[in-house]
This record gives sequence, C-alpha cells and structure tokens, in this order.
Amino acid sequence: MIARGWAPELSVGGNSGKNQWELVDEGANGAHKEMMLNTDLCLAYTHNKMPECVLARDPFTAIAGMENFQSAAECRFNEQHAGSDLLAHTSNGCCAWIDVDQLFERQVYNLEDVQAGNQIASMCNVEFSGNDRFPGPGECCRRSSDPALDCDNTYFPQGPAFEDMMDFMRDEALWLRKYLDSWWVATENNFPAL
Repeated sequence: MIARGWAPELSVGGNSGKNQWELVDEGANGAHKEMMLNTDLCLAYTHNKMPECVLARDPFTAIAGMENFQSAAECRFNEQHAGSDLLAHTSNGCCAWIDVDQLFERQVYNLEDVQAGNQIASMCNVEFSGNDRFPGPGECCRRSSDPALDCDNTYFPQGPAFEDMMDFMRDEALWLRKYLDSWWVATENNFPAL
C-alpha cells in the first residue's frame, strides 16, 4: 500500500454514499482493479490542506512553484488547514503516495545496492536499479484526476501508523506476526469455546 499511488473513486456503482480509493499508479489495470478503504489509507496519510491554503492566499507564487513563507506560516498555524482524516469524499482529488527517498531513508531499500545494480527496487509498480530514474508523481499518480495535488506531505506523511507500516515493509516476518495476532483477536474474541 505504501509504495503505491492512490486517488479517490467517488460514487462507486452510482451510489453517492459509497466512496473508496483506487490504484492510480503505473500498476493500475482496468482488468484487475485494486482498491483501499478510508480506514486503510488513513493509517498512513492525513489530508494535508496546507498546499490548498497557500494557493488560496497567494496563487501567484504557488502557481510559479515558489512558496510564500508568510502564507505558509499563516496556513501552518491555522487549525482549519491542519492535517485531518483522509476521506475519499473530502479529498479534492488528491493523490496519496510517498517520495521514493523515504524507502531509502527508512532502509526498505539500500541506496548503494540499488545504484550499484545489486538490488532491484520497486515503487508505484516501476522497478528500478543502477542509473534508472527513480519514480515520482508522474508514475505514482499517473491516473489521478490531479497528479500535482498530494494528499499529505510526500516526504513525511502524518498518518498515525505510517512508521509502523514502514516497519512492516522492512520486515515481512514482523508484519505476518502482527497480522496473525490481529486475526486471532478478530476471529476468536468472545468465543471461548472455539
């Protein structure tokens, strides 16, 4: 989930009350659709409204790609624009993804091994090694309605379980242990005779 790109899919099956997240990166395939629920994505990401706030306060510098520090500071300390739960129906078409640097910084992949061609890394369904260009928003948010609108900070996502999810990416055995513990609780809870 973390090394993929996700965008809201609204009114699934024509039902305005049914919203979810769909895969929008290079791996998105119409024949095999992948989806996540708000309850999945909100573990890793929040809805960071600061870029929208800065754009609203100073559209010229935001469009030019420059950050107006006064506007950013005003937005950063304005509770209305602080991170909130990431919900498909209120996300304004953003794309939930992380920058590939986070996979190196958190040691999911070893940068030296990838650059030397000794390890193949994968991000947004793009494998890369050696001198390959690392995937970015063009690959991760390719099918998003607005590939330039990030749901959260792509370098430091603020979801409550983001760090745990990175631990699971580094250590599949850890994830399997935690999954089995949770599965046992979910299936055996309140059934002492089983």
